[in-house]
Amino acid sequence: MDNLRQFPDLGAIDHEAADWLARLDSDKSLSTSEKEALCEWMARSPAHREALANLNSFWANNILTELMVPLVRHEESAGGALASWFDRNAFACGFAAFLLVLASFLTFSLTQFTSLAGGNGVYVTAVGQQKMIELYDGSQIQLNTNSQVEVEYDELFRNIRLIQGEAHFDVAENPDQPFRVYAGSGRVQAVGTAFTVQIEDAGVNVLVTEGRIALASLGGSTLDDEFLPDLDTDPYVRTQTRELGTLDAGESVTFGAMDDHLYLSQATLTEEIEVVAEAEMTRLQSWREGMLVFSGEPLEQVVSEISRYTTVSIEIADPDLRGLQIGGRFRVGDVDNMFAALEANFGIEVDRVNYNQVELKTAK
Repeated sequence: MDNLRQFPDLGAIDHEAADWLARLDSDKSLSTSEKEALCEWMARSPAHREALANLNSFWANNILTELMVPLVRHEESAGGALASWFDRNAFACGFAAFLLVLASFLTFSLTQFTSLAGGNGVYVTAVGQQKMIELYDGSQIQLNTNSQVEVEYDELFRNIRLIQGEAHFDVAENPDQPFRVYAGSGRVQAVGTAFTVQIEDAGVNVLVTEGRIALASLGGSTLDDEFLPDLDTDPYVRTQTRELGTLDAGESVTFGAMDDHLYLSQATLTEEIEVVAEAEMTRLQSWREGMLVFSGEPLEQVVSEISRYTTVSIEIADPDLRGLQIGGRFRVGDVDNMFAALEANFGIEVDRVNYNQVELKTAK
């Protein structure tokens, strides 16, 4: 992999957010070009909006919340530089900026609340957002970007349904109340363990990071009955299940898509299990530390992964670039740094078509 190059360490979103907040709070009004630049900066990714909201909350400032005043009580003084700026531009770029910042602020507040909640209910993350959920039994669910889980503990089982996205489960041991995760057409039961489940286009992937899990199929199978054990009924989903076998730490398997039955049986499960090397395990789990790590993946795969964390549409306009090997690490949602790295180190031109669309081309 002679053409494998590394991303530089370009983390700057927090610094940029602090700079914007300071400029907005100053006595000097933003220029027209600065207003447009702020609007574009906030629209680039949820990470920008969340950084601005986080700093605003940390500084106990009211700049962002004052944005609401000109819309609901236009005749009153809004107070603060940003409020007056927004008041003058409510129907142009400022209106979009208001919506984006307000959404980020509310998302940040919601994150703080649901991170502490530990009861039954539905937990959701937006695109680019991650969340740690502490359940009342001591178990933890770490939600990745654009994900949704439903928690429904009852007297017999700790039931979790992964509706979309990706989640890591660190399970508190309680043999009297089994911990079960339902995703697509499969059920994962913890045996004092930690594991990640991700719903993908190709199916549902299970990766065990600690301990062991038991895997079962739901709702029948397309395989011959001679390969399958006797059916049992799952009380939570009220459908028949077939026990398939177990996965140990360091093992991974992908089973059928959400609207299909599991294509695995006990006879074929062992053949489909992938043993994940330690370095690859670290890479696959890097999102839990707020990082994305690549070690020679093609640009097409890198773009696909990064696109999960941003609303910006990224298109590889030059087909010759799709197989370009990429290596390095950068923060989740930090698409600006990725674009800067591609331009500086890979001979790629980043064409910003508009605030929410980017095309990657071979640099001339």
